This record gives sequence, structure tokens and C-alpha cells, in this order.
Amino acid sequence: MVKQVRNLVGSLLFFCLPAVAFFGSLSVAVNAQSPFPIAAPISPKNPTSFDHIIVGLSERTCAGQTPYITNPYQISMEQNKITVKLGVRRSGLVPTCAPGTVQLADLGKLPPGDYTISILSDPNDIPGDTIDVNNAPFTVTDGRRFKTAPFVRLDYNGLWWDPSDPGWGLFIWQDNNDNVLAAWFTFAADGKPMWNVFQPKFKTGYATFDADLLQASRLPGSTSPPPGPNTNAVVGTASLDFTTYEPSEAGKIIYTYNGGPTLTRTIQRLKP
Repeated sequence: MVKQVRNLVGSLLFFCLPAVAFFGSLSVAVNAQSPFPIAAPISPKNPTSFDHIIVGLSERTCAGQTPYITNPYQISMEQNKITVKLGVRRSGLVPTCAPGTVQLADLGKLPPGDYTISILSDPNDIPGDTIDVNNAPFTVTDGRRFKTAPFVRLDYNGLWWDPSDPGWGLFIWQDNNDNVLAAWFTFAADGKPMWNVFQPKFKTGYATFDADLLQASRLPGSTSPPPGPNTNAVVGTASLDFTTYEPSEAGKIIYTYNGGPTLTRTIQRLKP
């Protein structure tokens, strides 16, 4: 079970973290007259409707010059045409130089279809916008067709909490294959913070089977040994139920702890 937790955490990190190394370059048309050329890769290379799409803005700067202020940036969409408008540039015209750092713009999730993306800049010394990338095409495929039964229609990734119990919460990771890892932070009998994890399997599109509730423990201190096969103990069972999720973004965690009674908590997605 410990090995499964580690493997799932590794796979979830692969799905969730935008890594610059995985950016795939689009076939872009860069304006030859642009004073500040920018390449426009996206991650992942071949996005599906399940993926959070990130655009990497690769700056080109010269010594002594200050690049674009790209935060805040603006994103707009008309039909399937996406436009990213950068902030103004502090300095005047700069010559083309070696690529510099990569800044990220978040497009979010998109439905299946063919799209184009344009990147505009607004230099403070040039009237109007400069087109750095003009209608670069990319395609989002339908991730739902890869789903297997039971068909899980919704994405439950995120932080969930019980508004009636401040300091209690639940992290849920769900990958594209509907594998789930739930990390539950609560309090022990002595009032100290306590973490439990469980990996339930879906039995329907809205509810999971019971799974072992694991609790990890190690001695405190910098010389504490790394986790091993005996550091995780089964302390109960837990499952998730999102039958009421659609109208209210609410769900339930049903659990039995240390042989006690079966308890149910109503949870809500914590929104930014």
C-alpha cells in the first residue's frame, strides 16, 4: 500500500505540475518587425479536454534591458481564437538576443476542438499593439473517449473543507484515469495536527468504494529515518460520495475510525 501511495503521488505530480521541459513548440508566425520576439510553446504538447493548458512565454532580453511586465496579463477568446495580451514593456526598443527566462500564462481547461492563439504586447513607446505570435494553431482532443467504466464525469481535484469545523480539510487528487488520492488533515485526541490518506476506487460516477485509511508516524527530529513499510498503520476505512455535487459543489466523506461508529461529514470545495 505504501508503494501504491508513492507511485500514485508520483503520477499525480507528473499530471499536475507544468514543467518547462515538456513544452512543445507551436508552429508560430512571429512578427518580423516585433522588437521583442517571443516563442509560444504550450504544455502539455498534445492537450486533452482534461488538461490544464499552460502557455510558456520565452523572453528574449539584452544586457541592461528590462523585459515585459507580463503580470497582470489578459486572456480573451472569441469563438476558438484565443488572445493573450501582455503588459507593457518598461524599456524602449531592444535588439533580438538569446532566449531568456520562461514566464507562464494559464489558459485553463478547454473543450475539444481546434484553436488558434495570438500573443500581443503593448510597448509603452510604440502606438498600438505588437503581434508577437499570430494565430498559432493547436488542437484539444476529447479526453472523455478514453474513460472506462464506471464513467466519472466530473473533476474532483482540489481542496475541500467542512465549514462547521475550521482547521479540518481534505486534499483530493484525481488523475485522467480517475485514480484518486485523498489526504485528510485533522486533529488527534491530544489536539495536535494529524494526517491520514486513502485511495478509494470509484464504484459509480459519483461515489467510491471504501478504502483503507492510513496514518503515518515517524519520530521527530532531523535524524528521523525515512518512511518505511512499518510507518503506515491502517486506522479505519473511508469513502467519498459526490451525489449532491452538481447543484451545490458539495460532497461527503464517510469514515470509520479505529473501530468506532461510521461517521459522515459534508464537505464543500474551497474556492479561491
